[in-house]
Order: sequence, then C-alpha cells, then structure tokens
Amino acid sequence: MYESNLGRREYRIAGYNMVRVVAMTVLMCLLLAVFSGVAGAAEPTLVLVGSAGTGTSPYSVYVQSGYAYVADAVDNTLQVFNVSNPASPTLSGSIDTGRIPISVYVQGGYAYVVNNWGNTLQVFNVSNPASPTLSGSIETGSNPSSVYVQVGYAYVVNNVSNTLQVFNVSNPASPTLSDSIDTGSGPCSVYVQGGYAYVTNSGSNTLQVFNVSNPASPTLSGSAGAGSGTRSVYVQGGYAYVVNVDSNTLQVFNVSNPTSPILSGSAGTGTSPRSVYVQDGYAFVVNYGGSTLQVFNVSNPASPALCDSAGTGGHYVSVCVQSGYAYVTNSGSNTLQVFRLAHLDKPTVTTTTASSITSTTTSSGGNVTADGGDTITARGACWSTSANPTTSDSKTSESGTTGLFTSSITGLTAGTLYHVRAYATNSVGTSYGDDESFTTLDPTPSVTSMSPTSGTVGSTITINGSEFGSSRGSSYVKFGSTKVSTYTSWSDTKIVVKVPSGVSRSVSVTVTTTGGTSSAKTFKVTPKISFLSPTSGEVGSYVTISGSAFGTSRGSSCITFKGKKVSAYSSWANTKIKVKVPSGIAKGSVSVKVTTSAGTSAGKTFTVK
Repeated sequence: MYESNLGRREYRIAGYNMVRVVAMTVLMCLLLAVFSGVAGAAEPTLVLVGSAGTGTSPYSVYVQSGYAYVADAVDNTLQVFNVSNPASPTLSGSIDTGRIPISVYVQGGYAYVVNNWGNTLQVFNVSNPASPTLSGSIETGSNPSSVYVQVGYAYVVNNVSNTLQVFNVSNPASPTLSDSIDTGSGPCSVYVQGGYAYVTNSGSNTLQVFNVSNPASPTLSGSAGAGSGTRSVYVQGGYAYVVNVDSNTLQVFNVSNPTSPILSGSAGTGTSPRSVYVQDGYAFVVNYGGSTLQVFNVSNPASPALCDSAGTGGHYVSVCVQSGYAYVTNSGSNTLQVFRLAHLDKPTVTTTTASSITSTTTSSGGNVTADGGDTITARGACWSTSANPTTSDSKTSESGTTGLFTSSITGLTAGTLYHVRAYATNSVGTSYGDDESFTTLDPTPSVTSMSPTSGTVGSTITINGSEFGSSRGSSYVKFGSTKVSTYTSWSDTKIVVKVPSGVSRSVSVTVTTTGGTSSAKTFKVTPKISFLSPTSGEVGSYVTISGSAFGTSRGSSCITFKGKKVSAYSSWANTKIKVKVPSGIAKGSVSVKVTTSAGTSAGKTFTVK
C-alpha cells in the first residue's frame, strides 16, 4: 500500500522499500457525459451501480469507448475492463507492464503507461481490447508519475528527476524524446490544453504552466503557489483545478492568462485527496485517507461547493468520468467501482380532487408522474384546515412508487372546510401537488324516536333525534317516498310535522339534511273514514267509503259492518272503497270500519233499512 505523500515519504509495495516514489496520476479523460445541461437541474448524486475486482493496488484508470483501462502498481499489469454495461464491469484483457505502473492515458487505439520504478513510458496497442500488445517503449526520467497525450506527443513528469519530458509518439512503435525542461520539486501530475502544460509539484507546492506550443522547446510561462502536498491538476474553461494531499483542499486557479495563474477559490476535501476530474461545472475528487469520492459544484470557481460524497471501497486513488458514470480505483480493496452520476431531484406529484365526500370522510390521492431519478420512499395525501398542508399535518401513507394512488381520508369534522395535497418523498426531499379544498357534509341526522308511532293522515307527530340542524332550510322529512308538506316546528333535536296525505299502512320515516339521510323509523298510518255515501241503504246495496290511508289495493284489508266483514268489493283505492252491504245484518244503525295492517279506523254510522 502506498503512503499518501509520495515524493517525500517512504512506503513499501509488495515487500520493496521505495524512496520518493511519485504521488498519483491525473486521469485526463475526454468526457462525453453531460450532467447538467438543463438550467435548474439538481446537483449530481453518486449512486454505486457496479464493481469488479482488479489486480493488486490499482493506481490509475482511464475510460474510453466502453472500456476502462486500469494500471495495477503491484502486479505490474495493465487490465482492460468492458464497461459497456456499467453495472457489470468484466475483464476483457490484460498485459504485463514495467515495474510499478501508476499512470495510464488512452488515445487513438493506444494506451500510454508510465512505470514509476521501471523509469519507462510504454505504448500498448489496445485496438483489440481483449488482447493488448506492446508496441513501443522508451526510457524516461527518474520515477515518472504522470502521462498526458495530445496531438502525437506524450507529456511525462518525473517525480525524482524533477522534469517535464515531451515524447514524439506519432509512431507509437518508436517513441522519441523531443525535449525536456526542469520543473519544481516532486512533480506529480501533468495536464495539457491549448498549447500549455500544467504541472503540479508536491515538493515545492506549486502549479507551473509551460508553453508547449513548440513541443520540441517547452518554456516556463508562469507559476503559482498551491496548497501543501500539491498532487493532481485538471484544466477546463480557463481554470486549473488542483488537489492538495496534505492540506486536504481543492483549489481553483484562473489560468486565462497562463503567465500569471491566480487563485480564485478553495474548498476543503476529504483526507488526502489524490485525483481530480472536472466536467460541466463539477469537480470530482477522490480521497485516499477518507476513502471517498466527492462532487463539488464549481460553476462559480470562486466558491466551490460540495454536492455529494460516497465511499465504499478502500483508499480511492484515481477517478475518470464518462457518459454519466464515474470510474474509481481503490488500492485498498483492489476494486474498480462504477458510480452513476444521477441528477436527483424531488419527485413530481399531482393531487386528485376530493370525491365521495361525507361528513367525516372523503377520497383523494394523487399521481407521482416522476420519481426525480431516485426511489420513492413515501407517498400519500396530507390534509389540514389550513391551506397547503404538509406531512407534518394529518396524512396517509400509500404503497408503491410512481403512478396513481388513492387515499381514504377519515376522522374529519362535519361541515368543515379542508385542504388536501398529495405528497411524494425520495432522498432529495418531499414534493407536493396542488392544494385542493373541499367541505365535509353536515352531520348525518339521527332519528331516535317518534311520538306517537301511529296515526292518521294529518295527525301531528314529534320526531326526536340529533343533527337535524337549528332550522329546516332545504332539509325535509319523508313518510315513505312522500315528503311532508306541513312542518309545525324544527330544531336540532326535535321536529314536529303532520302526516302527509297519500301515505298508508306502515311507512319508513326519514330525515334528510345536507349531511345525509337518517336511518328509518317505522310509522303506521291508520286508515280514516271521512264519510259514507249513501249513509243508509238495504242489504246488498252499494256504499262508497271515502277517507285516507286505505292502501292502493285491498290485500288482506277488510271492511266491516257492525263487525261483519264485507264479502263483495266493487273497488279499492287509497282514498275510496266501494262495497255491498253484507247480508245478515239487522236493520238499524251500524258502525262501518276499515281495517288494514296499520290498524282499524274509527267507525262511521250507516243505517240499514
């Protein structure tokens, strides 16, 4: 395992003592991923999606065209992993390198590797990733620590001999030295852009800028002091991003004028940051001591801000980002890990309008139309008597993730205005749908008793109960299907009405308010004879009986003349019956009565001649 402060500490690798061996390689990937192209998008979040075992002490990784190239410092190998499915990296090929390979860069079908103990730059043909072959090799300065390739030239910094070397690799089979220039003490990393090579020096704690527009004659353009243990550099958009292994910082330098780099901003990192990669306003930093991968928002270079951090492997040493994934090597756990760079946001949810409203319940819910790129951990409906309720108020919890859901809301107060919103939660936070309002119905009326429980049409009855309302308004009482037309009084607990015409026999009495309809109580409407026509006659003559509540048909009902049942019925209606005077009745005055299932009417006098 390597110590974090290379070039100034001793460490042992596979039983070998090393003095002033180089720090870490800067991985200069040509990133194709776009993380934040839409204004207002959420900050990236790191999600581990895949992992693969590597050789011993993987020290550098470079990703290109669906393959990850890993240099294993102890096993002295270059491994090629197929990462076309980032969730499942698989080893495609492998080849031996020189001693202690600690930096790899891939371009144009070739992988360029510097070997720290072997003091060599090797060029491997990786046009067939399953079968890498050595194309060429050349000696470097003492302890090369980083390599960057651009337009037919390989730029190598040598940690012990303190030099930047430029090699012509236009013929990969035969690299040649073009020129060399002294650097500061302990150069660790090199990045080339726009005709300038940017070099970090861990011994002198400096960032140097070299003019390499003529690769055969590099010259020093400018320099700036950096943090303690300056380690890795990445350049983008006129800014150089530097991590410092001892001061645990990410520094941002304005290099728009390469002759005068100026510190713009700084942020604290994890312990012993080893490598930095920058893309689309975000800096990705791996920390050896803290075993973490961090993402900083550097859209404002003067004020880098930490967005997220993740760490599961041991001793992160290198990071490269491509197509929305960050590839990290771990020298402690000997793994290549793949993190998805998810721009997580809160979920998107709409609220369903309340329906099936009663005095104490309703149905609502919502629709989670987007999960924000993360797992939905909670969803449901929340409500309150105040606008825009939150999950701190009353709520339901529904299963599921995206899509429609229904919430049954109970325990409400009758006749009350409520507000309801659907909500959905993921790791970013909780989102709400629009505020929807509804008013619960008034309380459902309840009839507890009636007095009396039977009577004739037009008689007065008292209905006792609760939740009738203090005044009638649009409320009403029904006898069967017939509404009462005459109300004597109405209060919340008592209603006095007259039995409506048109009803007969046993009927259900209910009270209906805006809160609903009460359960029914049975009232017996007894028949009532108003008059007879004629009022006298012989046996066998016809008599018409007029009145109420006779029933629409006879059924088991009957007419009696002085207790003797009529046997001949001409017609029967609710208010009029026509019968023959039965035989066997003595002449004189007799009492005529109507009997139904609800009872027997009072008698009317008929004179038999």
